[in-house]
Amino acid sequence: MFHINGELLSGDRIPFNMRRKLSSIVLIGLLLCILNIPSLYASAESSNQENVVTISEDETWNSDQTISGVIEITQNGNLTIDSSIINVDHNTSIVIAEGGVLSFKNSKIIQSNYTSTAISTIMDMGELYIPAGVFTGTWVVNAKLIFAEMNVKPEVKWKEDSDWNTISTNNITVTTSFSEGDEGKWLQIRGSPFEHPVIETVEIRIDDNDQLTTYDPWGMVHEGFMPTDSNNSQFRTWNIINGGVLNIESTTISGAMISGNGEFNANNSWLNRSAPIQLTSSSIFNINGGGINGSATDEDITSVLGASIHWSNTSMGTGGLVDRWTTELGYCQKLVLPAEGIQIEIQNLSYQGTTVNRVGTSASDGTFTPISCDFNFKRLIEIVDSTGNVWTENASIISVIWENSWGTYYGLNGSLGWGELEEISFQTTPHVDITNIILEDKVGSVTDSVEVTIQMKNSGNARAIVPIECKLSDGTTADISPQFPTVSIDPGETGDVFVDWRIFNPKSEQLTCNPMLPSEGNLSNLLGGGSSTSETFTWNPAPAEVENGEWMSTALIIAIFVGIALSVGFLAKQKPDEILEGLVAEIENE
Repeated sequence: MFHINGELLSGDRIPFNMRRKLSSIVLIGLLLCILNIPSLYASAESSNQENVVTISEDETWNSDQTISGVIEITQNGNLTIDSSIINVDHNTSIVIAEGGVLSFKNSKIIQSNYTSTAISTIMDMGELYIPAGVFTGTWVVNAKLIFAEMNVKPEVKWKEDSDWNTISTNNITVTTSFSEGDEGKWLQIRGSPFEHPVIETVEIRIDDNDQLTTYDPWGMVHEGFMPTDSNNSQFRTWNIINGGVLNIESTTISGAMISGNGEFNANNSWLNRSAPIQLTSSSIFNINGGGINGSATDEDITSVLGASIHWSNTSMGTGGLVDRWTTELGYCQKLVLPAEGIQIEIQNLSYQGTTVNRVGTSASDGTFTPISCDFNFKRLIEIVDSTGNVWTENASIISVIWENSWGTYYGLNGSLGWGELEEISFQTTPHVDITNIILEDKVGSVTDSVEVTIQMKNSGNARAIVPIECKLSDGTTADISPQFPTVSIDPGETGDVFVDWRIFNPKSEQLTCNPMLPSEGNLSNLLGGGSSTSETFTWNPAPAEVENGEWMSTALIIAIFVGIALSVGFLAKQKPDEILEGLVAEIENE
């Protein structure tokens, strides 16, 4: 599409989507303002303390005037501006509170003392139409383009030429000849990758005439350019911050920064050099007829998930490379996994219009952020291009792998949703519980042990290698043998584990056993871990002879003979046979 003086001209251009970083300080500041409308109002009020107008009831303006400062429409306020030309001074803000209504009807809302607006390329190259003027015969046109300072200088050439002219300063003069009947020629301007040349002024001189005509770059016919800020031109110099209802009927609004979380209704109206309009998750935006022209980015509306946008087929946008709207996620999404260190791979995430893949592991709290929380608001999930075609992000989870002490398990793959917290389910996991603990006897002595049967079941769908721990009623670790039995159990299977249990102090006690879950995360709902408690076992004191210490004499004798046997074995390798024979005889006598 071609643009001139806020109107759209037909043209042949195949539109495509490519996002551009919002590097403008004004746009970033505006975004912050959207998130905190009262703060913006406070800022505006502080800079215009002497000029604050409050609308708190029904009021109608129907005469031409200039406004400045802050106009606040309160919860019960209803301001209608009808059939008027309103000039808006620099830094003026109209703030509509929740419940307030602002209506424009058959009016023009324009910037005071407007001079010109600089333009910059949307992509790396744009085209500017240089008018020939109306003369007879043949004449020469000298067009001087004055650029904003850039790190890398742009290049310029007439469209029909093959060679580019590199600009060594901040301006260049190009010359061409016209004949009677010529209307003009296209001039191409390009920058280096990621550099967007900014044209501040165009000066045209015919032949050697001293008369110099200065043009507003935005008012010229151009393609591939958008309005932009510069030190010497005007762009968006005032604000409409809508937290209530904004109705625009058969009205033209120019040079405004429009934002908010309220309802916007535009019918047969034009919003010129007032985009991108910035919407929050609770915004409603309806446009029917008319359109939006001259966005500062490559979208006419930027919104976040939850905003409702209705764009009729009779409404036009900036067109060409500029999309009707884009939708960002608007918050930092986190994936919820059961434990730390789970590996996850995601493909086709859209970050600032670039498709990226992500591979990582879950954090200590079991969460994983697909895109860093510092930049998550840049994740694009929807683009509606200038012709109304809709593109939707289709990020997907490729793999989820969880390696732990029980085994290796896999999460479900598939489309990644847009919820703020997305829980990742697992397709293969064991679920192991202790179902019963059976004691061989109910009474015994502290000098004995009791055989225990631990019954368990895996009701999951994956095999597991499970260690078991047992504790006493006071929570201390029980003395069982083996201390931490480990069993391999297949899905759907039951099994028995046998251990010996002993206690050295007479008392009645119960044994509670459970599978030892992997150490990472709270996994009881996923892997099982259910425990079971035995019946009470009564541990009696040792027999009387044991109590009197007679058992110690027997044990001492056994220990002595064991020691002697070991000594004899050692000496047999070190002493001659006759010495050994004498030693053995002596031991026997003793």
